[in-house]
Amino acid sequence: RKLLYSLICWAVQRCRMSESPCRLAVSLKGPSDPAASSALRVSVSDTGVGSKLEEFLELDALARETPLEKWDGTLLITTTGTNDKAIYHYRFNLHENASSSTRCSKMATTYKNNAKFSGTEVCLCLSNDADIDDFILWLVGFARKV
Repeated sequence: RKLLYSLICWAVQRCRMSESPCRLAVSLKGPSDPAASSALRVSVSDTGVGSKLEEFLELDALARETPLEKWDGTLLITTTGTNDKAIYHYRFNLHENASSSTRCSKMATTYKNNAKFSGTEVCLCLSNDADIDDFILWLVGFARKV
C-alpha cells in the first residue's frame, strides 16, 4: 500500500503543478477468469506535468518492503511533457541493484506528431495472492480523504 500511496500522491503533485485542468485515474484490471493465476494490473495515470525517471529512484525502500510473492518489482512508466516531441516508455525494476544495467530499460519511443499534451502512467502487477478487496477498500477510503 505504501508504494501505491506514493504513486498516487506523486500523481496528485504533478496535477497541482500543471497549469491546466488535470485528470487523475487509478485503474485495476484483473483476469477475465477469476480462477486464472494471472496478476492484477494497477495503473496510476495523470495528465499533469510529465515525470522524470529520477522520481522513481525514491521508491527503493518501498520496493524492498513489498514481498516478492506479491510483486515482481517492475514498474512500467510512460511519460511525456507538453514540450516533448515524444512519449517515453520505461521498464524500471526496483528489485535490481542500483548499479545494474538492466534496472532501467528505455523501451520504444512513440512520437507525438506536434501534439501538445503531457502526462504520466505508472503500471505494476500484483499477484492474485494480494488481497484485492482490501486494496479496493483502502483506495476508496484514500479517495474520500483527498
